[in-house]
Amino acid sequence: MIDGFRRWAPIAVAIWALMAFIAWHYESACGFFFSGVCFSQYWAGLRWILLLKWIAPYQTLLGGLAAVAAGTFVLLAAKLSSEQAQTAENARRKQSAIVACSIVAGEFRDAQIQVSSGPFNFPKPPTPFAQSTTYIPLLHSIDPMLGSIVSAQKRDVQQHLDSSGGFDAYRAVQVTQAKCYLVWHLLLSISERLDAGGTYNLRSGKQLPAGQLKSLLNDLSVAPRSLTGVHFLFDWET
Repeated sequence: MIDGFRRWAPIAVAIWALMAFIAWHYESACGFFFSGVCFSQYWAGLRWILLLKWIAPYQTLLGGLAAVAAGTFVLLAAKLSSEQAQTAENARRKQSAIVACSIVAGEFRDAQIQVSSGPFNFPKPPTPFAQSTTYIPLLHSIDPMLGSIVSAQKRDVQQHLDSSGGFDAYRAVQVTQAKCYLVWHLLLSISERLDAGGTYNLRSGKQLPAGQLKSLLNDLSVAPRSLTGVHFLFDWET
């Protein structure tokens, strides 16, 4: 279509110029084409075009068109700048969300190791959740439900670590490890599925693949359904 326009544009301009010349000549009443009287008018008309004297009658109109063009340019530039700023902000948010998921997931993995070692570590190791307080608010920005789930599981695991002391039942140790594995797998899975703005909708109903998590829970002899309130997030058939 563009190529066709380019091919016909010169012809259209030439026809318009010819018709304009004929119409002007008709209105001038100088006589025959290219007569001596007409030549002086041709020259006057040419000077009128070259010296831009034809602009004078249309100054107000041209000024308005220039103002509209300038305003349009400013609006387009502002829109482009806004879009670029939004893109940069989305990229920053997504990177922050990935970092938060990675760090908190790593702390839950450390917690699982600490739980599995039992009460035989002396002196007692520090809490594995040193940075979670800083990064869990970022998990809330990914999805409020995600932040609530991770906070609740962190509280359960920390209570187990604080009260273990060698007297907890074996089953409690297994279940606590399973919770650590679940949050670890949940965060890593979500970090790989964030949208452009660094968010993820857990309420969409779309389940995450259980993958390696299924075998980890099997090794602990913990059924997914025993992890109340979180097992539904995963498709245990994948």
